[in-house]
Amino acid sequence: MNIYIGNLPNQIEPSELKKIVNYVMLPSSFRGLLRRLLDHKDRITHSEFDVVDHSFGNQSIRYARAVIKPDHVARHVLQRLDHLTFQGSSLRAREYVARNTVNDRRSRQNKNLFAVDVYNRRQQERRKNFRIQTGNSVQ
Repeated sequence: MNIYIGNLPNQIEPSELKKIVNYVMLPSSFRGLLRRLLDHKDRITHSEFDVVDHSFGNQSIRYARAVIKPDHVARHVLQRLDHLTFQGSSLRAREYVARNTVNDRRSRQNKNLFAVDVYNRRQQERRKNFRIQTGNSVQ
């Protein structure tokens, strides 16, 4: 499962993210620790971390992508990692969704198409109602 980790502190490295995930995976009770040692289902089999920095003029966006397998362990990490305070910043975590730039709802080219369509439809309905009420037909 791909995980998005946002609101990162400055100068964080992927190795530090791996340490945070390992800390989050630690059980909170002795019973949980025994279960984790005896049961091999709750272990991370594969993990990758990548810190991404985008800068647009004077504004910069910094987030991390993590790939954690198996999925049930990744969901557990996701729940425990969301709203975790690290170096004075509250981390945000959610499932990472790769969006296609052509089919992105947030793009400017598709932003007002629905509003224009609704406006035109409403204008046509008003014209029909006016014709019906007055009995005038426009040719």
